[in-house]
Amino acid sequence: MFDLKNRTITDLPGSQGLWTARWSPDGKYLSATAIEGGRLMIYDFKTREWRSTQATTISNPTWSADSKYIYYDLEQNLRALCRISAADGHVDEVVNLAGYPLLSWWWSGVAPDNSPLVLRNLGSSEVYSLTLESR
Repeated sequence: MFDLKNRTITDLPGSQGLWTARWSPDGKYLSATAIEGGRLMIYDFKTREWRSTQATTISNPTWSADSKYIYYDLEQNLRALCRISAADGHVDEVVNLAGYPLLSWWWSGVAPDNSPLVLRNLGSSEVYSLTLESR
């Protein structure tokens, strides 16, 4: 973490082995994914503790605008958009995406009204060639 006032950098205790951190919009929580096992972790700034969740093999964690949920899509072949409650860790499947084979696995999210957003990959059949000239 970077302290703007003191211009100092400190590690958040217990954050070793975690990546792709996301700060909740209300500033109360930080979510991060364990590099090993892919489990979603939530840090509570009030208690100063990390909490493990039941959410595993996650991709693209996105906080809801009200900071109540973290939406994510499942990695691998499970193909679903899920959400987890920041308060109690309850996991819900929002929508099963198994019937949508052209969805891109590298991005999903939620709109301001928490409706799901997923990226559809229609591919590309055009090829471009660029030539750079030195001046």
